[in-house]
Amino acid sequence: MDIIQVGLLGITAVFLALFIKNYKSEYSILISIVACICIFIFLIGKLELVLSYINSVVELIPVDGRYLAMILKMIGITYAENPGIRRLPDKLKSLPSCRFF
Repeated sequence: MDIIQVGLLGITAVFLALFIKNYKSEYSILISIVACICIFIFLIGKLELVLSYINSVVELIPVDGRYLAMILKMIGITYAENPGIRRLPDKLKSLPSCRFF
């Protein structure tokens, strides 16, 4: 249900910003910034829940916390770079001097 609320907030902000952009473009930017801040605040609350779950798992596993922190960083980097890796072959094909794929 929370995902639907965030989605509706984003869609409402986009349509409102597009409507107001014809009259005052600075208000359109302000609406976009406020919507982003509201979504960010919502996500911080959910992030706290995830971090408390991770802390409870760390307490159950007899492993040093540094190793788990390193694994979480690796997962985060992999998750963040996944869209870039998917687009890499297309970018390399467009280069005239680079024909790897």
